[in-house]
Amino acid sequence: MRSFVLLLTVALVTARPKNWYKMMLENPILYSRESEDHQNEAKWCLERYGNRLKWTKDESVLDFGCGTGDVSVKILFPYIKDKISSMLCVDMDPKMITFAKKQFKEPKVKFEVFDVGQAENISKISPVDKIFSFFALQWVGDRSTLGANIYQLLKPGGQTFLLLVAKNGLYFVWDEVAKTAKWRPYLTDEIEHLNEYAYSDDPLSLFTEALRNAGVKIEFAEQIQRENVFKSRKLTDELMIQKIRTVDPYVSKIPHELRADYLQDVLTLTKKMVSPKGATDYTGLIVIASRPK
Repeated sequence: MRSFVLLLTVALVTARPKNWYKMMLENPILYSRESEDHQNEAKWCLERYGNRLKWTKDESVLDFGCGTGDVSVKILFPYIKDKISSMLCVDMDPKMITFAKKQFKEPKVKFEVFDVGQAENISKISPVDKIFSFFALQWVGDRSTLGANIYQLLKPGGQTFLLLVAKNGLYFVWDEVAKTAKWRPYLTDEIEHLNEYAYSDDPLSLFTEALRNAGVKIEFAEQIQRENVFKSRKLTDELMIQKIRTVDPYVSKIPHELRADYLQDVLTLTKKMVSPKGATDYTGLIVIASRPK
């Protein structure tokens, strides 16, 4: 069965919808409310792999793709708070950053609008000792720029801890929905595939090669298979649709009066293509890397 997840992951394609990331995060409040599974998974990854990081005193930290800040402040910060002097959480969506600033007032944590997938304005961020990212970098379209930015934003000797979702069943569902006669008229400028990693035989090499080409040293890289991670508390259609809506890349392109119908079609196809339980599994990439001294 094809694996499947509910949240952001780094996709690489030659074309993609305009403002695709903002399309996904249609509602920060809903996104935050449905983030518990992602918090639990980020905690699992830190507990399992975080001991590979090397720390000194009062380090500076960046968190890429922080969204509403729930994973950043509730999971990452408690894990590293005694080791750091500051943590800057960045996201390309101003709505997410505005929401995060209102929700979280931790003195060591700041939020700022920044797109790690773009070469512009990279100099506005000072290099740091550690870079983290959970469930975000799979959506970055330019691997070369991403690798170069990670290299530039790390201090010499600095490390990065990255979790990407390479494969999940929703990617295939969305690809199929975008092709249907019913919904294609609203998605005429959309892409053929949302996530190149999902169709790759070796997504880990696809990602790590870009880092190596940028001068980043890979210290640890592993492809993981996680099951029954993202699931509704109750298997009701309403709750499953609510989870899907928080990350659906196309729903904002659909007229308001048709969105309930569209989301029902996505759920129906999800049950058919993936599982009656909906989106529960994913194939992930764990990468720990560093900038050479």
